[in-house]
Amino acid sequence: MEILFQERLKYLRIYYNISQKELAKNLNITPKAISNYEHGKAEPTCQAVIDIAQFFNVSTDYLLGVTDKLVPVHFRVYAKKSQ
Repeated sequence: MEILFQERLKYLRIYYNISQKELAKNLNITPKAISNYEHGKAEPTCQAVIDIAQFFNVSTDYLLGVTDKLVPVHFRVYAKKSQ
């Protein structure tokens, strides 16, 4: 997995002032798992990426480095299809 995931996870955690222990508790995983994700020692499962994205209200694309747009998921505006 790209190094961006590690950096973005740590950035979001620090930005929201959440400890590894607190994040781990909310995600029902160990603090060691969070530490390993942030240091690139382990890769999260697909479900863990989804859970982290939902917790921080960001897209999985942002976490994985597909996009650089840090737009909260619930603030996205979708265009209606023209009929």
